[in-house]
Amino acid sequence: TGFSSRLPQNIKMAAASAIHRNDRVNELNRAIYTPCDICAPDGAPKAPTWSIKADHVVQDRDRQLVYYRNAVIQIMGVPLIYLPVFWHPDPQAERKSGLLPPEVSVSERRGLSYEQPYLFVLSPSSDLTLSPQVNTKVAPFLNGEFRKRFYSGALNARFGYTYDKDIAAAAGQTVNDRTSRSYILSAGAFALNEDWLWGFTAERTSDDLLFDKYDIGGVYENRGLYVADDRRLISQLYAVRQNQTSYLSIAAFTIQGLRPEDNDRTFPIAAPLIESRFEATPQIAGGRLRMRASAVALTR
Repeated sequence: TGFSSRLPQNIKMAAASAIHRNDRVNELNRAIYTPCDICAPDGAPKAPTWSIKADHVVQDRDRQLVYYRNAVIQIMGVPLIYLPVFWHPDPQAERKSGLLPPEVSVSERRGLSYEQPYLFVLSPSSDLTLSPQVNTKVAPFLNGEFRKRFYSGALNARFGYTYDKDIAAAAGQTVNDRTSRSYILSAGAFALNEDWLWGFTAERTSDDLLFDKYDIGGVYENRGLYVADDRRLISQLYAVRQNQTSYLSIAAFTIQGLRPEDNDRTFPIAAPLIESRFEATPQIAGGRLRMRASAVALTR
């Protein structure tokens, strides 16, 4: 009775009573589950950002699932969704399809937003996460991420889509006609052998302010050989050869500007962009020889 436990990944569970059926099955009665902090910085108790309360909970380690009966999903301690039956992956499972922690936010433009990610484990080396964002003032927005590991490298692709009018600056207002609005942020890098590597990035969006209006984070990050400025996206294809004495890179890229003053027609296509460095070994005439060269062709 009076059971409580802290599991890996900061998961916390508490229950009026717990029953240890065997090494594979545990049961909780009148339980609550949350991965959120339950204490303020000063140590005072606080309501978790989100939690699940249920009359009956079963942890099945063979199936790597946690089952709930009469579950209530709470946001900041306020009941939001009732589910007679509910389940999610066991936090102790290595990889399992299921619901991930949701994100709740409030925006003057979108109103109250609830985003619920769901992870699909497609294979031991790939998975897909779909995260529908439901908003009270505008149409829903679907975010997604696909990840795939290969023997020679990895592929990661984030994307999003909605069909709605443009969100205006005024709270809760939309303008223009309904149309498809989307983005893609993808990257891949693969080793050909010990010296050669090739990769790419594909970064584009239909609206300059799409990331801001739908609160999409992690946009302006280093995904490839070259990095664009803040609030600019870069799509590139590159190959790199590197060893202890030399370096050679050949690349081509285009840029999409998201700043108000940007005009994409003024951004050139860089193809090719070549950079090389070479250092001779051993020493020549008691000294060191280094060579460096670069070349680029710009097309507008």
